Amino acid sequence: MTKKSKIILGILGAITPLLSVPVIASACDKNKPKPEPKPDPKPDPKPEPKPDPNKELEKNKIEELRIEIASKASELKTKESQLEELKKSSDADSKATEISNLEASIQTLSDELFEKRETIAKGGEGTDRDKSITAAYIISLNSKFEEELNKESIDQYNPAPTKEEEAKIVKAIDKYIGKIDLINSANLTEDSLAWAKGLKYNWEIDKGNRTKGSRYLLSSFNWGPSNAYAGNSFYGTISGRSNWKANRWNQWLSTLKEAVTLHLVPSKVWLKANINLIMKRVYNKQLQDFLNGEETEKTLVALIDSAPNNTEDLKAKNAFFKYYVTEYYNASTYGLGENLTELKVFKQNTLDEKEQTIEVLKNGRYEKVYGLGFTEKDLNQNQVGIGYMPGTEGQLTGKDVYNQYLKMVTTSELTPDEVYQKGYSSAKGAAENMKKIATEVSKLIKGESGEWAPTIKYDADGPGPDEVQDLKVTIRSSDGTINLGEFNKWLNSEEFFFGREDKSFYTNELKESLLNDQTPGMVAARASLTKLGYDPLKGDETKYNGITNDQFYYGALESFKWYNQFKATTQAYGAKFFGKTVPDYGIDTYEYANRTNEGVGAYNGSVKNFFFNADPYYSLPKWSVTSFANHESMMGHHNQIKYAELYLAKIDGQNLGSVFDYTSYVEGWALFMEWFGIENGFYGTPDYESTDYYAMPKDFSLSKGITSFFTSTNDADITPEMIKQIKELHGGVYWKQVSSVNEISDEKEHAKKAVKLANMLQYFGALNEAQLRNMRLALDTSYHGIGVQGKSDLPAGASIKQVREFMKANSALGIGDINSESRRYLSLPGQATAYNSGKEVMLDLYKKVQNKLGFNRKQFIEATTTENGKPIEHGEIKKFFDILLRNSALPMDTLKSVVYKVYNITE
Repeated sequence: MTKKSKIILGILGAITPLLSVPVIASACDKNKPKPEPKPDPKPDPKPEPKPDPNKELEKNKIEELRIEIASKASELKTKESQLEELKKSSDADSKATEISNLEASIQTLSDELFEKRETIAKGGEGTDRDKSITAAYIISLNSKFEEELNKESIDQYNPAPTKEEEAKIVKAIDKYIGKIDLINSANLTEDSLAWAKGLKYNWEIDKGNRTKGSRYLLSSFNWGPSNAYAGNSFYGTISGRSNWKANRWNQWLSTLKEAVTLHLVPSKVWLKANINLIMKRVYNKQLQDFLNGEETEKTLVALIDSAPNNTEDLKAKNAFFKYYVTEYYNASTYGLGENLTELKVFKQNTLDEKEQTIEVLKNGRYEKVYGLGFTEKDLNQNQVGIGYMPGTEGQLTGKDVYNQYLKMVTTSELTPDEVYQKGYSSAKGAAENMKKIATEVSKLIKGESGEWAPTIKYDADGPGPDEVQDLKVTIRSSDGTINLGEFNKWLNSEEFFFGREDKSFYTNELKESLLNDQTPGMVAARASLTKLGYDPLKGDETKYNGITNDQFYYGALESFKWYNQFKATTQAYGAKFFGKTVPDYGIDTYEYANRTNEGVGAYNGSVKNFFFNADPYYSLPKWSVTSFANHESMMGHHNQIKYAELYLAKIDGQNLGSVFDYTSYVEGWALFMEWFGIENGFYGTPDYESTDYYAMPKDFSLSKGITSFFTSTNDADITPEMIKQIKELHGGVYWKQVSSVNEISDEKEHAKKAVKLANMLQYFGALNEAQLRNMRLALDTSYHGIGVQGKSDLPAGASIKQVREFMKANSALGIGDINSESRRYLSLPGQATAYNSGKEVMLDLYKKVQNKLGFNRKQFIEATTTENGKPIEHGEIKKFFDILLRNSALPMDTLKSVVYKVYNITE
């Protein structure tokens, strides 16, 4: 194809006109005789400025180019419509030549239009037309980049790229970054600025992923540049896809063999978690056969060999996994843990593993398969993170690989040590508001003074083998001193977890009500439990840790019931802060067999559901319902993802598409919304006068959250229905606890105090979740970072057990939560650092916009704007949130640039 010559334009200089300023004489003292004016010397006449013919010519050329672009864009649109009609026609096959010629004409026209738009984008004058043309150019840049790779038969989203393919991708990236850099900033709107800066960052991150060794950990390039995480057990990406062809499995195998020669093999402890998931997910049928057979132990090689192997694709898949569990596993030289040389499964706990034991369904019941869970040696092994991969001197090391993941996730240039120190200091400094709540709870339950030392039912190791014990906790001493650690234990007593209440709680009456509840949420809940493998638990009195399987089942239904109550009481109010509506969300749980790998919960945008872990030992406590559900649902992930799908910013009817998906934004937004729950009154009347944006509410009596059904503190207005609801809320735990020391004879007074306690503890849950994100910065980098200056209670190269001890000492997280989270941070390098990295930027932008508008906190959230003469409630907040959401999950520096441009903020 012949390339049209470009019209090369210089940068236009501004022509400043000479201004004649008239001198206005004063008319004072009109009657006073004036002296004769002295003749002024005549000034030399100033020459009239001569027009610059070159600049006039350039202006004319720009205008001609604008007209030509409009004409060609119109012509292109017409031809595309013609092509679409031809392809739809009943005789399309007979018009193959016509279609082919039209496609070629469209390609030529598109290339010409791209070049002409590029000329305006680089020069132009910042007019509305130039901005429109530049926006179209940026959109076409992204598609041209993909076209260029496609011409070389390269798929940038291929999860199994070769070294040669990556080199070609990097070359194309450099070319297109250069094009972005030449765009004249005067031609950018706030939206096209987001597109340009975001695209550039996408390519820079992708280049780093390609050059810093992400391929050697089988990273998920198919998820895009911002989510190219190492193949791991948490997301399950290490198991590949069942529909993969032989070429992909063969390339993964080739990549791992190359990694072995470069000494880029993770620790045996890290690999063991992946192998556990592989066997459970890919070879589950073979594990069932093993349980049903006579053998008491079997090698993983023998298990894999017993799998179907009758196609080239299956042969390649099995060959890959056989290499993974043998030669690749044994190529690891550090973080050895149990240090097995041959991996086997057993019917008995031969290796004395402590957790992560595989469970397989046999005859309608789950049975355990041992051999691939973590042992004491695994849990105590130091330096298990990927940063400790030795690598090759002068080439790539584990440090290079981890630092790139960290940059991809945080979208910053912070070093592992800087991230660690930030997280560690934040975690240590966050206890003040927690202590304030412990003080207020002590006053509410015990009174203004005196020792508060309740005896609780406490399971010190959660899902571990230890029995529940009666434990006395001294939360407030006789001199008024609060012990936050003891308060945290009280918060983790059995009755604060769905399913772990005393067995007597699950009466036949309660069970029947849960089974017969015909509200849509509960009908869906029972169907989910059936579909996901929980029904065998119902009626089964087999012991499960400190409870029975039957309690587990009905505890799961209780969880569904109260997550649906959160939705019913908060969804409409939360929606008031957004200018556009999104579809409803659903509530679901995880497959029974995978629940211990999944963590406490997450959102899945493909099905519009937020998921919680229904296992009583891996779930969040009742006092975390608000912060957790808000994070995942209406205001958090669900809102952000669906808002971007429906309302992506457009310029002249076009948008860039959903090309940005940075974890620091996605998780940062959800954590930002957790904070906003404090600001909007979910827990009580906010303390807007405080400079601490996480400050304890001034009053917990009434809230906009899960106790919003309680609408008055005036006894005359408190109804029996309001009392009934607080009596039943979360199994009646707040009603019971608030009168556990001092009897309250008046039901209305009892109800008011129970509401206060519920709101206080839900607020504590928000603080605790924020504290978790503080800790994550330090925990991720303590596992994987090289150059981290660790502390005595969280050293560099921390073991799983050391990470858990730090979490116990600095939060009120449940043991099951701590156990699953600590495994997750090890398996998924970098991801845990995203939350605070994004939230801090968004909260800082919130404050800057508030100050720029001249509002205090209360004024900003309550400010009303007008549109078409109609008042818009919370108008300024709606505008700000729209700016944050309208271009999807941008990198943080790009988001900051956009907000600064909209509000004209300078540093």
